[in-house]
Amino acid sequence: VAGKNVTISDWSEIIDESNPDNNTYIATVRFSEEDDYQFNVKCKDLAGNNSEEVTVEPFSIDKTAPIIKVELDGSLRNGNYCSTNRTATITVNEHYFDENSITISSNATNEGNQIAFPTVSGWTTNGDFHTTTITFSEDGLYSFSIGGRGECIIAAYSKNRYL
Repeated sequence: VAGKNVTISDWSEIIDESNPDNNTYIATVRFSEEDDYQFNVKCKDLAGNNSEEVTVEPFSIDKTAPIIKVELDGSLRNGNYCSTNRTATITVNEHYFDENSITISSNATNEGNQIAFPTVSGWTTNGDFHTTTITFSEDGLYSFSIGGRGECIIAAYSKNRYL
């Protein structure tokens, strides 16, 4: 068994008195820590006959919620205005990250009219830290929210009024 803090119970036996070849033996394997796990199972009977080895599909236990952090460069005037380009750096701290499970919902207006929201850069990864950027270079009022849902990621971030 590959993984942290794995425990195996004592074996129990279910006896088939009419045919001992059908006796069943059971043990419980507990995986209680966050980790990636993989294991194989094989056995041998009292006569020395070996079973085929069974490989259990690898799996992960993830109990930690991802952390989404957004940092904006530059400063605002009067709480809403910026006279230069502004870049939002979005970092997701998550071991089981899948960029396809992340959604960025956005809105951009200028004087009440919809305008194009800037393109989100591609994701870069450094260990469990996954980063992308959005550069705001046109006049406008911008808002966006970030969410993720996948096998192991559930998180959200929302912020209004950039630039």
